Amino acid sequence: MGWWKEAANFKEEFPIENLPMETFSDKRGDALALLYKRPEASPDAAKTRRLPPSLQIDRRKEEFFSRILPILDGFDNIFRYVERSNLEGNETVSNWLKTLESLYRRLLSALEKEGLSAIESEGMSLDLSLHEVIDTREQPGVPNNTVLEEVVRGYRFGRRVLRDAKVIVAKNPAALEE
Repeated sequence: MGWWKEAANFKEEFPIENLPMETFSDKRGDALALLYKRPEASPDAAKTRRLPPSLQIDRRKEEFFSRILPILDGFDNIFRYVERSNLEGNETVSNWLKTLESLYRRLLSALEKEGLSAIESEGMSLDLSLHEVIDTREQPGVPNNTVLEEVVRGYRFGRRVLRDAKVIVAKNPAALEE
């Protein structure tokens, strides 16, 4: 007698979409039992769901770079303050600034070797995929939508933008009228 004539054959009594849980057992070796076989939990299955090692490293680097951006901003703010305050006349302060600039360049160089790069903005045309406009200024003689000043530097990791540069853009009234 075949399996289709058995009294306790759930596959025959129920449509395939509504099979009860009992048919999920492995006791039979027919084709439907293989279709409804539950996947076995293996240690290798957990590994296949994880990201490849290269992407895991990239994610860790990206998280690290996100945490280090405020430190780089601190250096930028110090250098901007010095430019505005004209503190370079003092020899002691000047030596400290040279040391800070050297450390800053070395830090940026090390980060660039790992894939972090600053987005160059000043003098460039506005690109909304890289820049966030925080202000506009009327600037005759400068083409419209040209970045005049970078308030907060933007960074990218590889091709991905980690943070947009916050910029002030030229607004040329003469160019708007034409």
